Amino acid sequence: RRPGVIYCEASERRKSHARYCFCGQFIGPGIGTLHSRAWPPSDKVCRLGPICVCREEQPMNIQRAYKTELDPNETQLKAFYGHSGAVRWIYNWMLARKDRYFRLFGQHAEKGDRHLSTPRLRKHLRARKHEHYPWLLQYSSRVEDTAAKMIDASFKLYFDVCSGKRSLPAGAKRRKDGKPAGFPRYKSRSRGPCAFKFWGIPPEHIEPKRIRLPMIGWVRIKERAYLPAQTIMSATVSERAGRWYISLQVDEPADIDRATGAPIGV
Repeated sequence: RRPGVIYCEASERRKSHARYCFCGQFIGPGIGTLHSRAWPPSDKVCRLGPICVCREEQPMNIQRAYKTELDPNETQLKAFYGHSGAVRWIYNWMLARKDRYFRLFGQHAEKGDRHLSTPRLRKHLRARKHEHYPWLLQYSSRVEDTAAKMIDASFKLYFDVCSGKRSLPAGAKRRKDGKPAGFPRYKSRSRGPCAFKFWGIPPEHIEPKRIRLPMIGWVRIKERAYLPAQTIMSATVSERAGRWYISLQVDEPADIDRATGAPIGV
């Protein structure tokens, strides 16, 4: 090992990869690896290998969530319930077509075509929305993305149960509809409103007293100057006991002090 270089433990186990610093600087090829296999370096890809000293100077970012209660008026409250109902309807629409497609073609199709993909369903819905489902036009297009991510997560959980990666709860009972345990269920109105998400909210749409949501407008918040005015990764609107909340997920620098070796608490 060279002095002044911090080595990653993963690179010691897998030396077949070319060695790059996290800043993109080429340090050296791995054993039996050509330069063209991992060249040029990309800043978006975390490569295995030793880390140079410049890594200590770069700030570390963490994902942090800020959740606060909203104070909507009657019109905005109606829009919240409408977006939530649209997410529930699209989720059930996609689940019904996935189930029907597998019962008709899944057992006799190839392994990769047994299940109807979610992007294909979303494309089919958007092509028919103006003619068959015009009432969806009054809501944001993010309701389709929210429902698609929810159904993907449901089927991933079901496949994990089938493969043995996850176990069922101890008190799990047989389902009355005859489907296997862990299979996604249809969402009902009696279980409460569904949460919906927004992506790509610019920082100028966040103010100390309010936040602007697509297709809804400026919504007041009850906690002043709590939400950070920076780039938002996602915003989730949810309901609990008749109250509506918003949770913002942001990527911000971590406030971590460097180890100096000085005694603490003495």
